[in-house]
Amino acid sequence: MLLGARASRIENQDAIDTCIVNMLGDPKEARAGIQEVHFLPFNPVGKRTAITYIDDKGNWHRASKGAPEQIIELCELKGDIRKKALEIIDDYANRGLRSLGLARQTVPEKSKESEGSPWEFVGLLPLFDPPR
Repeated sequence: MLLGARASRIENQDAIDTCIVNMLGDPKEARAGIQEVHFLPFNPVGKRTAITYIDDKGNWHRASKGAPEQIIELCELKGDIRKKALEIIDDYANRGLRSLGLARQTVPEKSKESEGSPWEFVGLLPLFDPPR
């Protein structure tokens, strides 16, 4: 949940971001102990957000959340792991839930422009999104 909250911006007043950040005991936890270097806002093409940040030990990281298919591609999931993730997404959808994918990576080059290490798939976050 913490990685999802870090890849959120509550000042954007996005309902999903607000929901994720409010799942923390204290919304300030989302940025506690980190220094934000760069934030990639959601856009309809990439369908994800991402934050590059420095932790309290000086290590650089990225966290991303977004459309699960985009996150699966970002992490280059293959074989059984990819199949299982897609099955879970379908199961959530059959129960009326949307899904968000979560991923993380380290950035050993310590530059917001660098590719960083391979993205690691963290998991899927189910969300109830009532019909409008």
